[in-house]
Amino acid sequence: MGEKIDNVDIEDYYNAELISRTYPEVCSIENPRDNCVTFAGNLSELKKLENIDKSLFVLVPDIKEINKYYKSKKLGSNITVSFCQDVNHAFVTIFNKLDKKVGENIVMKEKVERMGMDDSKTATRLLEKNYSPLIVRKYQAFGWPLFVSLICDVSLSDLDKVVYECIDGCERGDLIKNDIQSQRNFCGLLSDRIIEHYDRVKRGCVEGVAVLVYWDKCFCSSLWGDFMVHTSCKQELFSIIQTLPHI
Repeated sequence: MGEKIDNVDIEDYYNAELISRTYPEVCSIENPRDNCVTFAGNLSELKKLENIDKSLFVLVPDIKEINKYYKSKKLGSNITVSFCQDVNHAFVTIFNKLDKKVGENIVMKEKVERMGMDDSKTATRLLEKNYSPLIVRKYQAFGWPLFVSLICDVSLSDLDKVVYECIDGCERGDLIKNDIQSQRNFCGLLSDRIIEHYDRVKRGCVEGVAVLVYWDKCFCSSLWGDFMVHTSCKQELFSIIQTLPHI
């Protein structure tokens, strides 16, 4: 029976320095890979690991049936099980911190800084907001259109790198499936990655993030911050989205 870890504070435990010593990547439960972090949302998914010889760190919900199954010792010693109050949040936290090619390692040699008066004493700019206009950027993700919109008070010269590294990380982790929930998860992961990256540049500088993706006969819209609470921001975003394909 593998090691059991429970009642652990997510923000303290799931940091890149600790996890990456043994589990440097993520993978899906359907395609487990050695030395990876994965998650099982229910008992039937966890049972898929009974005869797996890979070394895995598995996040599971802290519920009675999974606790009972764990005590039956049907999992090998190569499986480390972590009981979580919120499995999805724990996995997203790990995903955002494990991929070492993302975040603090994104360095641009010729980054263009945002102009205007000094705003180092505030999280967001109080004056000259004309230097922090809303942007909408179109990408191709997995062969389909992806729109990312951002309201942010720091330079966005590295936005493309942040987005593409997240796309690559999802592919490496086998997180993209022919499944509606997979599309929703991707939007949430990308939104979290963007917020976390620019928060490291300047805490609190991100005011709004929108991730919009279309896959065949399915459109997913993930809004955060000002795009959720201000009608004017939402109207501006979707009017731009309607215009872009016709330019």
